[in-house]
Amino acid sequence: MSESVFRLFVSSPGDAAAERSRLEAVVEKLNAEFKDRARFDAVRWETNFYSAHETFQKQIPEAAECDLVVAIFRARLGSPLPQGFEPQADGEPYPSGTAYEVLSAIAKRRDGGPLPDIYVFRYPHDPQVSLNAADRADIENQWRALEGFFERWFKTAGGQFVAGFQPYESTDDFAERIEACLRQWLAKRGIAARET
Repeated sequence: MSESVFRLFVSSPGDAAAERSRLEAVVEKLNAEFKDRARFDAVRWETNFYSAHETFQKQIPEAAECDLVVAIFRARLGSPLPQGFEPQADGEPYPSGTAYEVLSAIAKRRDGGPLPDIYVFRYPHDPQVSLNAADRADIENQWRALEGFFERWFKTAGGQFVAGFQPYESTDDFAERIEACLRQWLAKRGIAARET
């Protein structure tokens, strides 16, 4: 049996660096454990170099073209996209690069594609910021943008869930949850852990 390779797109704003690092460690662990049967090929924007001839987002591989998308949100929604970037189907601009990656993958899946599977993880606690912090306004604006994004796409202000997501309490909790998620994803494809 040949090794199955699955492209795993990792999407997050820059404040989820610790979680991205933990996800990389989980991928390495699972790739070693499932060697010769299955391998995740993680697509992470920070591991590549980008040319100055084009925007970052246009050079990052498309999340919607991967087998699996893992999105991680802490307290930021992410960087805005440049003017002229393709809008959503309703003509509205995407609120950030991370939002584009997640929403374009969801749109492809809802249009009937068998993939990608999209798992969204969210740290649900407010950011802690000093009243005198120079970047306080930016932190507050990012938090409000993230809250609005989740109200529109995942859980309304009235409490109705409109899409699935996984909350987590710490980077350790995230690492445990993402490992369980990836193991479950493999198991659904008939790739189980070896008996010890």
